[in-house]
Amino acid sequence: EAMPLSQEDEGVKVLQAAERLFALAATGPLAEFEAGTAPLKGTKLGEIGDARRRTLLHAAASKGQDDIADYLVQKHDLKVDAEDEAGETPLALAASGGHASTARLLLDAGARPHPSRPGTAGPLHCAAAAGSVATVELLLAAGADLGVDVGSGPPLFWAAGGGHAETVQALLRAGADPNARSANGMTALFLAAAAAHGRRVAGGAAAEAEAAAAASLACVRALLRAGADVAASSNGYTPLHVAAECGDEGLVTVPAAEEPSEELASSFKAKGTDAFGEGDFQGAVDMYSFSLRHATGDATVWANRCAAFLKLGDNASALADARVARTIEPRYVKAWYREGLAAEGLKQWEDAAVAFFEAYNLDPQRTAFVGKFRAAVDAGRKEHVEAARK
Repeated sequence: EAMPLSQEDEGVKVLQAAERLFALAATGPLAEFEAGTAPLKGTKLGEIGDARRRTLLHAAASKGQDDIADYLVQKHDLKVDAEDEAGETPLALAASGGHASTARLLLDAGARPHPSRPGTAGPLHCAAAAGSVATVELLLAAGADLGVDVGSGPPLFWAAGGGHAETVQALLRAGADPNARSANGMTALFLAAAAAHGRRVAGGAAAEAEAAAAASLACVRALLRAGADVAASSNGYTPLHVAAECGDEGLVTVPAAEEPSEELASSFKAKGTDAFGEGDFQGAVDMYSFSLRHATGDATVWANRCAAFLKLGDNASALADARVARTIEPRYVKAWYREGLAAEGLKQWEDAAVAFFEAYNLDPQRTAFVGKFRAAVDAGRKEHVEAARK
């Protein structure tokens, strides 16, 4: 005959059942989770918490268990905005995991899309850090604030620091400020550039390191296109200095404006265009150089000065300017084409071929680009054969 359990034994049994239920909330399926509630009959599921004061809804949301999350909300009235000891809500945990469908479920149930307390990362910060564009867009539609700085920057910082270019672009499209600064003067551009450098020097699998660095450099380019300021920080170290350490040739030649003035930059740009039209190519170079002294973020000025250098036969300077132009605007066909011309003039056939091919990819209607590409490939092959014979 079985002996009745002592009060202590009953407590252990309940604790074990609760621990198992937390595990099932994260893994599912729903049928097993429901069965796991049997030993806890008479206990409100909303009153069960773990050592971090997380509820069963936290556990389900963090792993994207939609069925279980819905069951807990609809059948057991678990609070959608319950905070754990760090102030994180189920919605924030769903966002951290990039679980857009779970986030939608919680929002539909009334979850707030804002940080639960000052200084705590909100759901939008978490989604940005996870690189989940779908979750970011969902939260923005629900009214999440783009500009909330929780001490380590607004959501844009979290996406840029994580190397999530598509998420950076989504936030910028929604109106995020590309020049926002944290309390210590940090910017999203600096974080993206630093992340690119850090990922490349960290080592690990070569392909993975290169892919991660490339993703962060894509963030740099997205921020530059959105008008991010490349001016030096207080110690004179710019975001582009950091990116230059990654070996990205397009970025190393972008300086900060020496005497920032959009008005003067525009005026000198117009004078450069006039000089070029009159055949005064050296005058055009001079005027465009004056323009770049006052503003460096206009890809057209770099591309136009490149064209003037090409007319003067200064292929090395033209190549440098073309690379800056297509770094600022990666889909700028003229910049890629002129880079090809400059590399061709320097007999850097591989670089020329790559640039012409990129120009053709961006504008397939320009069949002349194909001819230039093939000519560069043939010239490079011929040079290689001749070198081998020697």
